[in-house]
Amino acid sequence: MKIFKSIVIVILVVFVSINVYASSLFNKGLDALKLGYYDKAYYYFFKDYTIHPTPKLAYYIGISLEKMGQDELAIKYFKKASSKISDAYSHIVKIYIGIGKFKDAETFLNYIENKEEYFFYSGLLSLYKKNFKTALNFFLKSATYKGTLEQKSLFYSALIELKLSNKEKSKEYFKEVIKVNSNTVYAKKAKVYLRAIKKQEKPYTVFLSAGYQYNSNVVAKPSNKIGDSDIDNISKKGDSAFVGKVFASYKLMMDSIELKSSVFIYRISYADLKDYNSTYIKIAEDIGLNKKRYKLATELFYEKSWLGGDSYLEGFGMKPYAIYYPYKKLAITAGVKLEKVNFFKNASVEAENRDAKIIKPFINLYRAVNRLFFFGNANFSYNNAKGRNWDYNEIALGGGVGYNFSSRFTASAGANYSYRGFLHNNSYSGAGYAGFPSTPSKRKDKNSTFWLRATVKLNDYIRLTCSFTHYYQNSNFDIYKYKQNIFYSGLSVLF
Repeated sequence: MKIFKSIVIVILVVFVSINVYASSLFNKGLDALKLGYYDKAYYYFFKDYTIHPTPKLAYYIGISLEKMGQDELAIKYFKKASSKISDAYSHIVKIYIGIGKFKDAETFLNYIENKEEYFFYSGLLSLYKKNFKTALNFFLKSATYKGTLEQKSLFYSALIELKLSNKEKSKEYFKEVIKVNSNTVYAKKAKVYLRAIKKQEKPYTVFLSAGYQYNSNVVAKPSNKIGDSDIDNISKKGDSAFVGKVFASYKLMMDSIELKSSVFIYRISYADLKDYNSTYIKIAEDIGLNKKRYKLATELFYEKSWLGGDSYLEGFGMKPYAIYYPYKKLAITAGVKLEKVNFFKNASVEAENRDAKIIKPFINLYRAVNRLFFFGNANFSYNNAKGRNWDYNEIALGGGVGYNFSSRFTASAGANYSYRGFLHNNSYSGAGYAGFPSTPSKRKDKNSTFWLRATVKLNDYIRLTCSFTHYYQNSNFDIYKYKQNIFYSGLSVLF
C-alpha cells in the first residue's frame, strides 16, 4: 500500500512539474511574441505543443510562423487551431490573399463567424482583385461595427477613394482614422496622406529660409599683396580668420507636368520621400495601387542670399526632372538645372565678373532601409560667366547616410568631391601678382567637403537645421588654396 501511494505521489509530482514547465514555455513564448522575437516565440510554443498539442498552441505557433513569413506552414497550424478558435480562419484568409491564392481565400472566407472580420477580409480580397468599388462597400460595412478593425477599414476606404480620385471623401475617411486613435501606425500614415493631399491641391510650394553662417577660415594666407581688393573679396579668404554671414533665401516650386494615368502617390516631392522614409510608396505597394513608377515635374526657383554689407547673390531658373522608383525604397532622380546667377556687389575688374548662366545635368540616388537611408549624387556643371576668369566646367560626386530618429528629427552625414577646370588663362596669372602662377595658366580646383547635419521639424511647416561643414580646396593657384570650417543654424518655412 505504501508503495502504491509513493507511485501515485511521484506521478502527481511529475504531472504537475510537466504542466508547470509547459506553462512556463507558453508564457516565455508570449513574452517573445510581444517583443517581436518571433523565432524564439515559435521555439517555445512548438516545444510546449509537443507536450500538449492543443488548438490554442497551434494557433500561437501559426501566428509566430506568419510573422516570420512562413506562410504555408502557418496555414497548416491555423487549420489545426480552427476547430476550436474561429479567429484562425481570418489568418488563413489573410495569408491566402497575400500570396495570391484567391480561390482558397474565398473558400475559407465563409467560415469566418465574426461579421466585422468577414466584411473586412471580403474587402481585402476584393481590393487585391482590384474590384475597388466592391472593396470599398465591404470596408465601410466592417467599419460600422466599430470593433478592432474599424480604423484599418476606414484607412483602406480612404486609400480606395484616393485611387478613385474622390479626394474629399478620402480626406473625410483619413480624418476618421485619426479620430479612432491618433497614436497608431494607421493614424500616422493618415496624417502623412492628408498633408500630401493638401500639397497636391495647390500647384506650387514656397520655400523660405533664414539663418546665420559662421565661417572659420583655418588657413588664410595674406592676400593684401595682390593689390586689388576685389580679388580678396571674391576669393572669400581675406586677411581675417573669421567671417560671419547672415542670409535669407526663397524659392518657388511647381509641378508643371502631371501624368493623369499615374497614381497620386508619385506626385509627392523627393524631399518628402526622404522625410517619410518611403512610406507613400510602401503603402501603395502593400495594397497594389501603384501602376506608374515614375514622376515628371519642373521646379521653378528664385533665390536671394545676402552676403553682408551691400553684397548679395541672386539666382533664378528652372529644374525639370524625373523620379523613377525601381522598387519601393529606392528613388532615382535625374534632370537638368538651368540657372542665371547675379552677384551684387560684383568685382570692378570685368574679367572677375561672376554673373553667369549655368547648365547642370544631375542624377541623385536615394535608398531607405527602415529608419536608415543612403543617398548619392553626381552632376556636371557648365558655368558661362561674364568675366573670362570664371568660365569653367565642373564634375562633382557626393554621398552620405542619414537616420530618422523620429518623424521629426533626422541626422545625416556625407562627403562631396568636385573637380573644376577653368576654360581660359587667368588674367592675373603671369602678371607678377603674389599667389598667382608666374606664367599664364588655367586655374584648376579640387574640392573636398565633409558635412554633418541635424534637422528638427517643429511642425508641418517650420524646420530648424544645424550643420557643420569642413571644406578643403586645393588649387594650382596658391591664392585659391584654403580650408574652411562652416557652422550654420537656420529656420526654413515651407507653405
